[in-house]
Amino acid sequence: MKQYNSPIISFLCLLLISACSVKEQRGGCPVYVNINFDKVIESGSYTNSFVNVGAVGEEFSGDVDIRQYEAVGLDVPAPRGIIYMSAAFGHESFSCHGDSLVVKEGAEISPLFLWADKVLCHDDLYYAEADPRKQYCKMNIVVVGLNPGEDFEYALRLKADCNAISLYGADALEGNYTVIAKNKNASGYEVLVPRQRENNIVLELLEDEVSVSLVDVGKELDANGYDWNKADLDDVIVVVDFSRMRASVEIIEWNQSKIEITI
Repeated sequence: MKQYNSPIISFLCLLLISACSVKEQRGGCPVYVNINFDKVIESGSYTNSFVNVGAVGEEFSGDVDIRQYEAVGLDVPAPRGIIYMSAAFGHESFSCHGDSLVVKEGAEISPLFLWADKVLCHDDLYYAEADPRKQYCKMNIVVVGLNPGEDFEYALRLKADCNAISLYGADALEGNYTVIAKNKNASGYEVLVPRQRENNIVLELLEDEVSVSLVDVGKELDANGYDWNKADLDDVIVVVDFSRMRASVEIIEWNQSKIEITI
């Protein structure tokens, strides 16, 4: 783990020495956690983070512009003992409820990356480096079985069992996730799916907002070994043939630079 020297850290050390003598019991003195965001800043992907640090119920919590803390890190006081830490990036579609992030009802999730850690700390200073992991699956949907020249004039609705994630464990939390897939072209769609516990996912074909047919995509994800417990979730291509009521799935490594669809 990296060590960082900064005027802020030095000043905090002086405060700690003056406030808590080494000859005294130090159980009531706070720990200062320094979170380094340089890896995220270097990626250029995000500038804003939702940060939580502390014991459950006694945490620092709020939005942080991480660019202000390049090289020096963010210093946060926390109760001595077990410290929970997290930083969420791309959390715009989520709202915080206690120690979890919940997507707004009917909204599609934003591309969420989350870092979380838990330590038992008795020292005055603790250094941590935010290393966020991918918490969503990008599902590219291709509709086949159309007649030549025929446009697909229906809407596609995805339903899943989890719509939230725990801040300190990156665990999927149960809740109805229902969202209309975005139309990319005549027969192509895309939808982001948050981390799930199981492959209980279906696609509905809608005509005038009424469900006319359903395909069990989760069954195909199961058959292809899709793993919702991976640290960084993979993306998938789903080819749906509503004329035969079936789907096929191809799992794509999330950081693959190019996705090629073969029908």
